[in-house]
Amino acid sequence: MPGDVSDPVLVEARRALLDALEALSGHLDHIVLVGAQAVYLHTDDVTLGVALFTKDADVALIPPLGEEPNIEKAMRHAGFSLGSQPGIWLDENGQVDLLVPEGLAPAGGRRAARLEGHGKGVARKVLGLEGAAVDNEFRVLGTLEPSDSRTVRMRVASPAALLVAKLYKLGERQEEPRADRLSDKDAFDVYRLLQLPAADLTRGMRKLLVDDRSAEVAEAARGFLDRLFSTPDELGCVMAGRYVEGVADPETVRRSAASLAQELLRSLIEA
Repeated sequence: MPGDVSDPVLVEARRALLDALEALSGHLDHIVLVGAQAVYLHTDDVTLGVALFTKDADVALIPPLGEEPNIEKAMRHAGFSLGSQPGIWLDENGQVDLLVPEGLAPAGGRRAARLEGHGKGVARKVLGLEGAAVDNEFRVLGTLEPSDSRTVRMRVASPAALLVAKLYKLGERQEEPRADRLSDKDAFDVYRLLQLPAADLTRGMRKLLVDDRSAEVAEAARGFLDRLFSTPDELGCVMAGRYVEGVADPETVRRSAASLAQELLRSLIEA
């Protein structure tokens, strides 16, 4: 059954993503889709009454990458320009963020990932994405507009890996002095993922918790799930409810998010 409809901004963001994937096709074996667009692929049957929305596309680059094609040259040739921060690429359709899981990134650099053979600042290191390298699956990604028939078969991070990444992002930012970096949408993306079968999420989480590449961030994410979503009054549930104000009932979202989080936490203990 069809789920929630796509916002026009998401349609443009998908177009930008496909532009970038065409430019980087030589690295496709080392590319994993993460972020909201990956969340929407896994939850395309979920109907929550809230339009699917994101302004950008998040792509994880999994080292080691070959030196060809040169990422900077390929992206610029495709019409992208490097933004104000490492890994942010902009074109007329939207924004594509090239990200490297920090735990898997080459040594050196504070924010920029030092990918050998590629320009400085082409990608940004992000902690919490390590699970994308451990648990992913091939999916066929297409456009969201009838006039564009492009498709690409690529790796997409599993729901559990996406849940870990979203929870880690929320948890880390919640502990920072700048609370304005917290996004209600990230909390709602967690809620959207929690709609998926708890048994599937549990299997994925167990896989991430026992792999050396992802165990640390997965364990932290489990703690953030408990801290941010275990009751309707916790910050994550409040943020998810706040995101739907004017569209759906925030109290229903808050209670549902807490119930689903509790179910997953219990299943992880039992596992």
